Amino acid sequence: GVDLNTASASLLEYISGISKAIAKNEEINASKIELFSRFEIFSKICIRFSIVILVLLVIWNLIR
Repeated sequence: GVDLNTASASLLEYISGISKAIAKNEEINASKIELFSRFEIFSKICIRFSIVILVLLVIWNLIR
């Protein structure tokens, strides 16, 4: 079997019913999904880091 989400365009071309253009389009779509997923993870990390910094600043101002 072939994982359609991670297979390259050249591999997808060997699957019956998938043309070269469709295979290339699927590869581009998978790349976009992976990029969005990485961006989503990065943004969550940034938000959590910002919250930690904000809490530390509040604590710092309370103990001064």
